[in-house]
Amino acid sequence: MGGLQRRDVQELLKRMPGLETLLHAVVITDTDGVVTFWNDAAARLLGWSPEEAVGARLVDLILLEPTPDEVVQRLQSDPEWSGEMALRKRAGMAFLARVHQVPLADELGAVNGILRLVTDITDVTWARRQVLEQGERARRALAAAHVGAWHLDITTGLATWDETMEALFGLERGSFPGSRRSWLDLIHPEDRGWVIEEVRKAVASGSRTLDIEHRIVHAAPDDTWVQCVGRTFTTGGEVTSISGVAYDITERRHADEERAAFLRSERARRDRFTLLAEASAAFAESLDDEDVMAAVGKLAVPRLADWFAIDLADPAGIRTVATAHSDPSRRELVGYLGRRFGNGAGAVPDVVEVIRDGHPRLFERLDVTAWPRVARNPEHRALLAALGLHSLMIVPLTASGRTFGAMTFAIGDSNLSYSTEDLDLAGDLARRAALSIDNARLFADRTHVARVLQRSLLPPQLPDVPGVNIAARYRAAVADSDIGGDFYDVFQTGDDRWSVVLGDVSGKGTDAAVLTGLARHTLRAAAMRASGPVEVLSSLNHAILAPEYGERFVTLAYVQMVVRDDGAELVVSSAGHPNPMIVRSDGTVVAMKAVGAILGLFDDVHIEHEVVELHPGDLLVLYTDGVLEARDRSGEFFGEGRLHDLLSGAPGRSPVEVVERIDTAVMAFQDGNPRDDIAILALGIDRDIAAALAQE
Repeated sequence: MGGLQRRDVQELLKRMPGLETLLHAVVITDTDGVVTFWNDAAARLLGWSPEEAVGARLVDLILLEPTPDEVVQRLQSDPEWSGEMALRKRAGMAFLARVHQVPLADELGAVNGILRLVTDITDVTWARRQVLEQGERARRALAAAHVGAWHLDITTGLATWDETMEALFGLERGSFPGSRRSWLDLIHPEDRGWVIEEVRKAVASGSRTLDIEHRIVHAAPDDTWVQCVGRTFTTGGEVTSISGVAYDITERRHADEERAAFLRSERARRDRFTLLAEASAAFAESLDDEDVMAAVGKLAVPRLADWFAIDLADPAGIRTVATAHSDPSRRELVGYLGRRFGNGAGAVPDVVEVIRDGHPRLFERLDVTAWPRVARNPEHRALLAALGLHSLMIVPLTASGRTFGAMTFAIGDSNLSYSTEDLDLAGDLARRAALSIDNARLFADRTHVARVLQRSLLPPQLPDVPGVNIAARYRAAVADSDIGGDFYDVFQTGDDRWSVVLGDVSGKGTDAAVLTGLARHTLRAAAMRASGPVEVLSSLNHAILAPEYGERFVTLAYVQMVVRDDGAELVVSSAGHPNPMIVRSDGTVVAMKAVGAILGLFDDVHIEHEVVELHPGDLLVLYTDGVLEARDRSGEFFGEGRLHDLLSGAPGRSPVEVVERIDTAVMAFQDGNPRDDIAILALGIDRDIAAALAQE
């Protein structure tokens, strides 16, 4: 042996008894490379038994063929070498081994052998390389996808970025300072606060995930957005670090913002149409200008304004006529502002100018304290400050080519402000409101004229008829501004003879007024010379048939009354009209039977009459079809039956009470909205007068 004898090995084993059972492969050779010791672990690893290996050259047992000379040199001539090399097993399989060589010396210190520890590191090395390769592949994939990797040490504040992360934030390669503070400085100032708060929450709660979208600054544009996704890592139950990735989401955010802007635009357009449709419907419900202005306030507050006012112009100046506020506690305040400062120049600036030139005004942002001309005195300024005046719109009320007022919309205690789109919407609302207010005013004027003319076609007052009480009631249809066709009259034709008329002329308006005048005057003239109702009504029929009156007609009830000491004798005729009713003093109700043709349709008319006695306490009731044809919500008529029941419950009542009773019942039946004109006339023999006459 080259220096190391068998006895030397045996002596070594005595000194180191664990070599034979060591888990690592142990191989001892002499200085010539001949194996002198081979433990069981070496046999298992390399496939050669100790008996086969001892005495053989080591290089022949384990080295690959061919083997580079430098490998042989390391094994044979460098007793202190350690490293990795490829070896082979007995079956010919190659593996990667870590070899650690230790020199052995004799008593004199001369090297006479080498002890080698051999470990199979194939699996470990492969796994390490796989990790490295996977990490490199992941790094390349992240870089290709422009996804940066980052790590933040919570305890030290050290931040680590890769090259892609630096490029994402607009930094040059290797220029990121590597601190948490420097990272925060690169986050957009408007987002920095809530980003810090989100990280703090994740650390405090021990949450394993973090997902934040924010803008960045520095070399990147201000509108660059990134998304940082990461997870927390804990040590001893405490979060010590966060690692994750970041990527550019600017295009996605811009697309989301464009989509959101489109949806907002569509929603605003839909809300605009909805508001204007509601306005049109609300304005159509009433022909009263005050109702219209109240409806505008309900639509505007709080959907368009915190507070709202309408100012109208009249010969005396500008008047605030309507106000509204979204805060109930401030409604009285805005009302007081209108009453205190709204007369003459409007409660807010530029109202007069808007009414004068017809052009809207938009004040997107304003400050009362910085705008002296807003407030006319300290009290005015205090009121405006109390209401809040952050943004303001004033739009004209224009209809029929003239501007007669303005609508003010105000935003108070808010960071919101009006835009040109809001001004357009307010203008549309104002145009609809102005047209409706103008129509309501025209309707009111027309209705007033119609009512005045209508009253001129009725007796200014009923005559005093000795021994007879008379009452009448006329009510025009609510939705009708034309002159109605119902009329009544009571006039004297002799010492104790009277005519009582209640009629209904076809149509409305001027033509109806002309025909009503004709009927009244003709009846009065004919009654003076005719002997009975047939001649009177025939005269009226002949007059209506004149060509200038066209296809007009009249229905009426005509009564000739002769008053006596103990009552009255009535001759009752009806020309196509609802039959009058007699209410006896005991409550009995009798419908008259006289029938006749409508006047104005035929050359010859058939007229019947009925004679009836009226005694003290009895009543005669005449009415137009507006009573019988009144309808409730279900469409049911008031009808003759309800009138009969109503009158049967009225014995002993005066004509005034009966007329009032009928009017109240009919109005209640149709919810106070008569669709047709109503005329009622009642007359009755006065009990006291009749009794006094009887005593005489």
